[in-house]
Amino acid sequence: MPSSPRSLRTNVHPLPHSNALYSPTQATRESDDWERKSYMSASLVNPNTNVTPPILHPTCHAARSRRKSDASPTPCRLFLRTPIPHSSPSGLHFSLGPYDISVVLTPIDSTIVLAAKQKIERRRMKLQQEEQPTAMGRTSVNVADPARDAVNGIFEYEYNESADQAPKLASLEIIHRQHGERVLWSSAPGVNFVGAAHVDLSVRETRDGKALTSSTSIQEHVLKTYNLQTIDSIERGPARAITIRGQIGSEIIDGSLEASAVDYSLVFYLVNHEADNEIIDGGCNSSVRAVDGEGDGDVRDKALGFKLHITPSAKTSLVPNQTHLFGVTEQSEAFFGFGHRLSNSNAKGMEVHVLNQSSDFSKSKEYQTSNYSNSSCTIPQFITSRSRCVYLHNTEPSVFDLRPNDWFSIRVQCNVVSGILIDGSDMLDAIRIYTSLQGRTKMLPTWTQRNGVILGISGGTDSVLTIVDRLQQTGCRIAGVLIHDWSGIVDPSSTESRLWFNWVLEREHYKYWHKMVAELDSAGISLGVYVNPFVEEIPVHLRSGRRYLFSEALKEGHFVKARGIKKKIEPGHAAFDPVECKKGEIYQFNKKKCPRVGLLDMTNYEACQFWKKEVIQKEIMDYAGASFWMADNGESAPIANSIYHTQAVNGLAYHNAYSESWARVNREAIQDAGHEGDSFFLVKAGYGHTPKYAASVCLGDQVVNYKSKDGGGLQAVLNGLCNGGFSGFSYGHCAVSFAIPRTVNSLDDRVREMISRWMEMNAFTCLFRTHDSDDGVSTVSAYNDGLLLKALSKWSRVYSSLAEYRMKVSSEATYRGYPIVRHPIMHFPTDQEFMKKRMSSFMLGDSLYIAPVMKYGVSKVKVYLPEGKWVHLWSDTAVTASDNLGMFVEVKAPVGKPPVFYRKSDVISRFVADLKSKGMIYPEKKEQRSRWRSIVRKH
Repeated sequence: MPSSPRSLRTNVHPLPHSNALYSPTQATRESDDWERKSYMSASLVNPNTNVTPPILHPTCHAARSRRKSDASPTPCRLFLRTPIPHSSPSGLHFSLGPYDISVVLTPIDSTIVLAAKQKIERRRMKLQQEEQPTAMGRTSVNVADPARDAVNGIFEYEYNESADQAPKLASLEIIHRQHGERVLWSSAPGVNFVGAAHVDLSVRETRDGKALTSSTSIQEHVLKTYNLQTIDSIERGPARAITIRGQIGSEIIDGSLEASAVDYSLVFYLVNHEADNEIIDGGCNSSVRAVDGEGDGDVRDKALGFKLHITPSAKTSLVPNQTHLFGVTEQSEAFFGFGHRLSNSNAKGMEVHVLNQSSDFSKSKEYQTSNYSNSSCTIPQFITSRSRCVYLHNTEPSVFDLRPNDWFSIRVQCNVVSGILIDGSDMLDAIRIYTSLQGRTKMLPTWTQRNGVILGISGGTDSVLTIVDRLQQTGCRIAGVLIHDWSGIVDPSSTESRLWFNWVLEREHYKYWHKMVAELDSAGISLGVYVNPFVEEIPVHLRSGRRYLFSEALKEGHFVKARGIKKKIEPGHAAFDPVECKKGEIYQFNKKKCPRVGLLDMTNYEACQFWKKEVIQKEIMDYAGASFWMADNGESAPIANSIYHTQAVNGLAYHNAYSESWARVNREAIQDAGHEGDSFFLVKAGYGHTPKYAASVCLGDQVVNYKSKDGGGLQAVLNGLCNGGFSGFSYGHCAVSFAIPRTVNSLDDRVREMISRWMEMNAFTCLFRTHDSDDGVSTVSAYNDGLLLKALSKWSRVYSSLAEYRMKVSSEATYRGYPIVRHPIMHFPTDQEFMKKRMSSFMLGDSLYIAPVMKYGVSKVKVYLPEGKWVHLWSDTAVTASDNLGMFVEVKAPVGKPPVFYRKSDVISRFVADLKSKGMIYPEKKEQRSRWRSIVRKH
């Protein structure tokens, strides 16, 4: 753990009313009506004015290398400078609706006090003998920390030898009375719960040469830390809010904080209250009104909003531009959520960086060695095993440090932080409250559930129709076809070929497009296409006869512009690193010798209207005849050296928010066209409000293997699906890649098994979809393999048979926010097996339990079953785990029969009967079933 700043100097005389060793005899008690008096420092901002502190962000510098550093904030000390009344010796207590917000005073053990007194005396005598004054001519003593083991070991304190009573330490405590006095948030005694820092950021942005997917890393350079906090006043505002005011600084001089200390105000308010919403003004404001949903009337009783302002003073040279929050946790408390995070399910012991970037890019070795987010859909939100939820409204990059056992920290690259604290009766209740505030996903069209698999196919008209016809002959249920290369391929014969980002139908590549669409429609197959917010310049010799979207958008100023980049591309880096350009030009993502590529500026209203009407409605929905599409690359907004149409928008704050704006534009295009309920779109990138716009979030085109490495593998996808469910992404899914890299010698049995195992898992998610190569050059298509086509046909029928049950679960997602794919801990919150970091199983709704096979060449696996009565799907064998205890069972799991168990219900019974009628379930003979049960009891 990093040590305290060297600049910290403490005088033997305490701060006025310092809680570092707070003694009630020192407090000023002029009258018993102390609560009606203001004890604010004169330097604080007047709360009666409408002046909002300016939002400050760190300066971003372009960087070409990644250096290791630890910028994690270290908690230090908390001082109480407001008097305590006679009637409340235990601290200051305020009620706000069902919440109690308190500054609690905790006595320090007398042995620690005596040790501190002796140590100070020895230090004083040593200074007198040496006659050695401290810096700036002040006699100052830096007291060590003899209370390290007693009070969490992360603060220093002073000892006031004149105190008549035992000294006390102050801490913040927020209790929800309706849940048995459960603590929603607390800080360690004597430890600051608010801090700040002045930092500079080095930003490195690298882009993939084909899809322009983004890899962004941020290096934090801490120049000054503010981790000494005072509480100067606690008061109830006119809008039924509780406000804590004080200062934070980096050193103590002559018993007071340094002159350059900064002011802060921390406001707590009731969510969904008309008057309280007036407090949430400016800055990182986000709507806190609850959406209509089933049983959401108790939002106000279970959600507490907060907003923290840090206001620099005129004497502050290095103003804080990074905010810190500290809280207490337990070693056994598990942390889930943070969006579609592909790493461990339980984030305890990790440092989670909320910075969205492409999960496709994260397959590179360089990316996997970094500490940054491994998903294009990471958000600042978590839910713990104690059913408490924390969410930040901020879109600036943030870091959640969950590595310590008994405390955690949150740091945000901004001086204004707001968010919501939620206390649910259980995890599903916390998810319900959270999604009622953030927005919920609407139900997918019925045909996506009943009709079967959505095929990702490319290669031209003949290729699409041939593959569809071949699959139909095997009895495959096909709901739709998603064509990525509808707009054409750049250099189709080259290994560097990629999609052409000119979102107009390429008639040379798909000569009989409309005839193909009509044939698919007659077969009940819907058509989808691919689009992203980049627009590419068309070479001069190819512009004739084609619509030139780049020219139209460039003329109207619809692209993100550059501040001026003078950067030399490093050898070996991708071709789409930002290149040198002048201020005011469009932000370029490629080398000068390549065609220019512009990124749509979502802060420009006219640009959004152009995209909705001219691209989505006119080119995609009307001319191409698509009823759904993949809206990709929402994580691509540049951070450094970028200028947006709305000048107040900062690249650092807008990078994560860009994906929300991108999803909103696509949703509004559907609404304006009157196709709500018929058309939908998928996204890969997202943020807090994305679920209320997008139909489903895809985890990206992952590597088809069993690995748990960030950025690819079946284990990583399982982690991402379950993590997203905690964060409101109810319809998370991942496509099964049918594109085999040419580095693989052949489509052998090992590759077939891996793809089959992926299909086995994805058939039990909300959307069954495949993905093919975008160019047909760098990969081999698995659609040419007869065995895989038969497996795809089988799992499409299983997926279709589950339609009724899945639609029942979808209604819970729409009206309650519950995820379709669920982490088992949501239904078994006390089972320690589900608090482990690595996932091995998941649930579809509350009645299906699936344990995907993640090893090659196995025919039996050991599966953990939670408590209750379960039935093995393929053998129709019942297994009962005792109450409050799960059990391990050994299950036959050959390819084509993954471990799937169910709890009986009417809907599930119809699903099982349908599979039996299709000959997919073969009940074992009596002697085989008896032997299987003996193996169960053995484990």
